[in-house]
Amino acid sequence: MIGEHLDKYTFEYILKSALANVSDEIDKREGSIIYDAIAPACLELSQMYKELKAVYQNTFASTAKAEYLDARVAEQGVTRKQATYAVRKGRFYTNNDAPFDVALGSRFATANGNNSISFTVSKKIETGIYELTADVPGTVGNEFIGDLLPITNINNLKRATINEILIEGETAQTDDQLRAEYFEFLKKKPFGGNIAQYRSEIRAIKAVINGATNSIGAVQVYPTWNGGGTVKCNIITSAYRAAEPAFINAVQQLVDPEPGSGLGLAPIGHKVTIGTATEVIINVSATITTASGILPEQIKPFIEAEIERYFEQTRQAWGTASTDNTYSLYVFIAQVTACILRVNGVLNVSNLTLNNQNEDIVLTENSALSELPVLGVVTLD
Repeated sequence: MIGEHLDKYTFEYILKSALANVSDEIDKREGSIIYDAIAPACLELSQMYKELKAVYQNTFASTAKAEYLDARVAEQGVTRKQATYAVRKGRFYTNNDAPFDVALGSRFATANGNNSISFTVSKKIETGIYELTADVPGTVGNEFIGDLLPITNINNLKRATINEILIEGETAQTDDQLRAEYFEFLKKKPFGGNIAQYRSEIRAIKAVINGATNSIGAVQVYPTWNGGGTVKCNIITSAYRAAEPAFINAVQQLVDPEPGSGLGLAPIGHKVTIGTATEVIINVSATITTASGILPEQIKPFIEAEIERYFEQTRQAWGTASTDNTYSLYVFIAQVTACILRVNGVLNVSNLTLNNQNEDIVLTENSALSELPVLGVVTLD
């Protein structure tokens, strides 16, 4: 790794080297005058070499971290995607479920125990219906649906709920994700309507639908899918789910409102069609052996969460193309088995099936059909 040649310059190495340059006629033992005079300087030098190694590593994109990586990739116009705050729709009721107005700035917490997060009332939509902005950034603000608990004391409020997502919260890119995007950018630099440019331009699109901002999580690009000059771009949302028709149409209008006209982002002569993925529901069934005193139903929510995490990771790879611009996606039985075994209390898994078949699921990924796996019903015996 870059800078490793500096690792040898420890305090002991520098001190030994310094003392070697002192005449053997002088007492050089620990506690001697010359030892005590040199040792502090050697300690400072060893620290300097550690800091020099960090400077080396933060100079190059392959090893830079945090703000140093941000500065390096910015030289090519690449920026880190920052975490954003989810905006949700909240409903408030008084007696007899009558809509109830609350003050802007009022705060509520989700009723899900240790996973609870808070929201602030940020905008009125209509009587009893408000926009709620998560107090913490990231996808955690997208997850909860149900009752809210008031943090702010509000007289006559009987019930508060949170449901629809208006603006999805997104997590910030990690260093590894940003680094991968940077090298992908350099390897497939966008130019003149090539695949990389379509991928880059479409990923950056944000469209406002019914007051909610929608962004794109991934895109599959298929050139000449229906003859020369045609381009098919399938998109999924930043939550890695299929896009709604209104979102697809909004992106179509931004990219190529009149095919081949060059009035949108697409170059003149390119006829672009925007589509989305088809969600494939995958049901999981398995026989599990649990530790003494634990019933399958008790740990089922934890098993479902582990499997859902695997499905989400799989969906995140939906837009990753090979060097010849082909796409592939799989749901592996072995990975689902591993998810179940990670849950405390599970000793063994057998008879695992995906959609009633004891085999991996190979999803179809082409211009006509792009499939996206979604977890269905989990059945445990």
